[in-house]
Amino acid sequence: DLSRATSSYFAAALSSDASQVFIVDDKGRFVDPDVLIAAVASVLPPGSRLAVVDSTSRIVDEVAERSKITLIRVKGLSSDISRGMRRLKATLGGSDSGEFIFPNFSLAPDGMLFIVKLLETLCAKEMRLSTLVESLPEVQRFRLEIDVEESKAMSVLEHLLDTNSEVALTPLSVKYRVADVWVKAELDPIRSKLYVSADAVSRNSIETVKREYERLIEFLEGLQ
Repeated sequence: DLSRATSSYFAAALSSDASQVFIVDDKGRFVDPDVLIAAVASVLPPGSRLAVVDSTSRIVDEVAERSKITLIRVKGLSSDISRGMRRLKATLGGSDSGEFIFPNFSLAPDGMLFIVKLLETLCAKEMRLSTLVESLPEVQRFRLEIDVEESKAMSVLEHLLDTNSEVALTPLSVKYRVADVWVKAELDPIRSKLYVSADAVSRNSIETVKREYERLIEFLEGLQ
């Protein structure tokens, strides 16, 4: 609401150490970290090299192909990208936890630097972030929803964080690996819903989401 009222390019929130950044666009909409990476990728010069963690949504692949940039998927965490940036000769590194790495400045995720770079890009192109986001290709995701109060949904996210070793974490979501599928559990506190989703790339990914949906419902029933 504040970003709309002030006609700002966007609003941003940083983690306590400023390594993560979360963005709200000029229309007051939270920009999913996967979508944010894709938006940034769409304005990189052709021939750029973008390194992302393996859990990043396939929307980034679509944008990379369209923008003629090289996408490098790295298994592990953002720290694994940091360690390999020079070897990968990447222009930019990003994670679906809101981390961005600019190797010409630092090999550590830097949320403040990302804010500056994003504002610089939008001003140079005379473009609103919402316009950039809306220009991205649509990637099918299979999503199921659970009606749940916020406190119980947060218990679900904490449970997923505690019981999975490979996770991508944001303030309102946990993305975790189930075999070869990255499943995302995301809280919508305004609508009191918990969404369970994954890129709809195969029947297996859809069936995995269905199983996780049932498992999380059982967990919630145990909280009664």
